Amino acid sequence: MQINFPNYFSSVLDNNSFTIYPDQEEESIISGLGTIGGNKVSLAISDFSYKGGSLSRRSAQNLIRAIEESIALSVPLLLVISSGGVRVHEGINGLIQMSEVIKELTRCKKNGILTIGILTNPTMAGVFSSYATLLDILIAEPKATLGFTGLRVLEGTPLLEGLKEKQTSENYFKNGFIDRIIEKKELHSELKRLLSIFYASKSSIEHSLSSNNIFCTNNAEDLSYLTNNPWDTVQLSRSLERPQTTDYINNLFEDIFFLEGDRLGGGTSNTLIGGIASFGGKPMIIIGTQKGSTFEERKKTNFGMCKTSCYRKGIRLMKLAEKLRLPLMTLIDTPAADPSSQSEDSGIAYAISESIETMINLNTNAISIITGEGGSGGALALVAKQNYMLEKSIFTVIPPEGYSAIVWKNRMRAPEATNKLDLTAYHALKNKHIQGVIYENNLFENIKYVIADSLFKTTDSLMNIHCKIKL
Repeated sequence: MQINFPNYFSSVLDNNSFTIYPDQEEESIISGLGTIGGNKVSLAISDFSYKGGSLSRRSAQNLIRAIEESIALSVPLLLVISSGGVRVHEGINGLIQMSEVIKELTRCKKNGILTIGILTNPTMAGVFSSYATLLDILIAEPKATLGFTGLRVLEGTPLLEGLKEKQTSENYFKNGFIDRIIEKKELHSELKRLLSIFYASKSSIEHSLSSNNIFCTNNAEDLSYLTNNPWDTVQLSRSLERPQTTDYINNLFEDIFFLEGDRLGGGTSNTLIGGIASFGGKPMIIIGTQKGSTFEERKKTNFGMCKTSCYRKGIRLMKLAEKLRLPLMTLIDTPAADPSSQSEDSGIAYAISESIETMINLNTNAISIITGEGGSGGALALVAKQNYMLEKSIFTVIPPEGYSAIVWKNRMRAPEATNKLDLTAYHALKNKHIQGVIYENNLFENIKYVIADSLFKTTDSLMNIHCKIKL
């Protein structure tokens, strides 16, 4: 078979690494096995010069071959897509291929196969509204035309107005439907980085740990000093000097491939960030709320208060961790969920309840760490079954100012309210709402031990040595 589009092979794969799967007919899609940074992928690539890259019975079979091989070999599936849609002259036989491909793609979910899509110019109609938008990670070319409806279909109708401006990769990214926009010349290096994170290495997690200090406790009496003045703890939990999620990421992980969007039109977010990260050479999913270390940064992050789309993005990443059978960690520092009218309109209560339900029923190893404020349902939505707190963090049903406003109609009595709320790590541990409290001396090293023990189960002996355990 003649291959007419070598540009994308060199932009995506290692040089001369592509081997076409045998017995494929010449079509708009071909598939084969290749490598990126030495890591194998099963690839299907569209050729727009062949009948507009349209999906037909024969091209669907070539694509399905890539899916089958990715499952058989347990390697990621990579689809490079450029298509005007379904091949219309095949009629309903062409249309039904949308369902046939999706049915096969569902097997990737059952088998824990990572799926990646590169959306090139154009990706349209029946292809865009079927398998192209169901992949785990979506990367688009800059200024690519993406959309459900072809402009020519609507010529002469009022529906055409303003549509062209909406059908861009930038607009889909802005609205939370795409993870990244990456220039073609950078695709190989970024995909290489992603796959190097995803493929587990043989490095030892224990080898990277060096602390000889006690790093956590599950004995509440070790923390009784926190009851002396809980208002001080509230103030410390809110301090601008506390590390942010980005600080934890930079100090705990070797690398991270950030993912964006809730895939539901909620847009991108500065308040909740996350992606696939490498911890001691092992892949995991990280989700964290972000407040900011200055007043200006906090305005951009909505002061750490998640909107509806943040929780839906979090749910998406939780489910991705479950599908890929990867450990999950959430880092929580939020005073509460966003209480605005916009959040009411977008169904924030529904998103919070779904997030809580997802975490409760999550079928993968997961922990959460409250790193600052753990405020109300906004924090609970990100709490895992294994929940930890930092020594100077809080976990509360309502901020002290809210309690004093409700009970005493006076927000100035907030310091007094802290004595009523049992919000310190001491109280949470005493009441068995958390598994342990992490000391803040040697903070990042201490958290590494907790991750290693709780998520990777590699440090049973280390945990017994370095964690005060109440027998």
